[in-house]
Amino acid sequence: MRIRSTDRALLGNIALVIFLAMLATLTLGLTPTAQAFNAPDGLKSQDLTPAKSTDSEWLVVQDQDENPNDWQHGSAKLVTNSGKTSVSFTVQICTDEDFSTLYFWVDGVGKLGETVSKATYKNVAGRSVYQFDYVWNYALSVDGDPDYILRVYGGDNPYPSVDLDLEEPYGGGGGGGGGAPAQQPQVPQSTGNHPLGNVTTAGGIGTLVVDEQVLAGLVAAGGTAAVVFDIPATAGSQGVVLVGTDSLASLLQAGRQAVFSAGGANLALGPGSLDLAAFKGQGAQLRVSLLQAAAAAVDNLRPCGNALHIGIEVYGADGLRKGRISQLNAAGSVTVPYLAQAAEGISPLLLGVYHSQTGSAPWQRLAGSQVNTTAHTVTAPARSFSAFAVMAYNGTFADIAGHWAQTDIRALVARGIVSGVTPVLFAPQQQVTRAQFATMLAKALALQVRPASGQRFSDVRPGSWYADAVESAAAIGLVNGRSDGTFAPEAVITRAELAVMVANALRVRNQAGGLSEAGMEAALASFSDRADIPAWAQPAVALASSKAIVRGRGAGVFAPLATATRAEAAVMIKNTLTTLGSF
Repeated sequence: MRIRSTDRALLGNIALVIFLAMLATLTLGLTPTAQAFNAPDGLKSQDLTPAKSTDSEWLVVQDQDENPNDWQHGSAKLVTNSGKTSVSFTVQICTDEDFSTLYFWVDGVGKLGETVSKATYKNVAGRSVYQFDYVWNYALSVDGDPDYILRVYGGDNPYPSVDLDLEEPYGGGGGGGGGAPAQQPQVPQSTGNHPLGNVTTAGGIGTLVVDEQVLAGLVAAGGTAAVVFDIPATAGSQGVVLVGTDSLASLLQAGRQAVFSAGGANLALGPGSLDLAAFKGQGAQLRVSLLQAAAAAVDNLRPCGNALHIGIEVYGADGLRKGRISQLNAAGSVTVPYLAQAAEGISPLLLGVYHSQTGSAPWQRLAGSQVNTTAHTVTAPARSFSAFAVMAYNGTFADIAGHWAQTDIRALVARGIVSGVTPVLFAPQQQVTRAQFATMLAKALALQVRPASGQRFSDVRPGSWYADAVESAAAIGLVNGRSDGTFAPEAVITRAELAVMVANALRVRNQAGGLSEAGMEAALASFSDRADIPAWAQPAVALASSKAIVRGRGAGVFAPLATATRAEAAVMIKNTLTTLGSF
């Protein structure tokens, strides 16, 4: 097969290559093609022996002739789109090796992409089978015998090849074809009109192309607080939305939300989240993708479903990719579905949305994760995009098994608010210092970090592990020092001091009101040792007690001057967050 110079130029304009595992979506980047491709060192461009299912390694392609369920080893017929600019096909590879360096090579075209993630589809006789749906965007030739030869390499090791015989869709005209195929399973199929435009589906991915006039009419009419760009379930559980940057900007500037939804997952963008002024009047399009990929267990985290890969890219009026938007100006929110059976028996307190820049470890929990056990989704604020997954924290400590605070301790550890004294011990009865509790509260409330200067408290040295947390908490009145100008960071905290700090947290979050004098008196009267509660702590103890944040130690005793344990501190922080609606 020969490639014309005009075709070579088109290679530099490839916009998108997407690999999707049957249970996971793989996004690959293309190699620019300004120069000719060369085979890897030591490899020749000879044909390899077609593989068979009995070989130790094999590769098959789903044929698109009369039987779309026919898997071909040596050659397969594929159907292009009407413009002969793209083709979709499904590839299945089986091996007993890990394809950590897997890539595809097409003779005369070169290296198509580099794998950045992959997912096991199933296991056959102890070997992993990887299945990918592949969309190849390129000016394609339908003339030749064969049109293309597809090869697979793992590093420098060649695997079997498959001949690709490309045909135009029936009725497309031009060379090739050879008659009408019984069906065209891999080319985009229209699934009918959508209230906002038109939806097509290919390879399990629905694509909504928004009608700009319809959207402009919705913006002008006002009404609902949000416009939902949803991919219908009939179009697939994954989706792509193409919307003009000008019309989307108008929607956001009108103070309304844009919600992109597919397969139970969604991305909500509010006013001020995107600055699209640079594309004004250019006829540019925003491409918002919500795709899925398998998420692997890591450390003490267990995935409860597929990972959600969110991408926001800008394309010019000429169809060329202008760039990727990976950061928002104002936080949006992501909603990620999870499988009920995967979370069965797991407390919702241990579920959260985790974010990864690469789709693999490390995963970081997003603060503010809200679990909906009815819809089986978790929603969290987000400002950057890549991969998100609902994970269940399944770690524990040997010394909290059966402890009265076990559930709350694990929930706070899952959120990164508290940690063990060792990887296997929490030490629930250990005393807590003032610095430790101030740090826990600062993390729990996600306070803005203010570097310590050493000027506020004479005994809080800049650079100490707690300095910035104490400074951040003191700056908003969450903690106070002592009369001599010290903070006493290493002093163990009393229960009365702890009650004051959590009451301050309620005040900072405007949740301290509503307790009358009579209510305060009733709350304090419930403790038999009320007389031992210092006057400066009584309002705080009453408030925290009325909100069920702090309780007595049994028999109506508050024990205000007793030191608090790590278990008590953890439970009080959890109760504070619950009162604030953040748990």
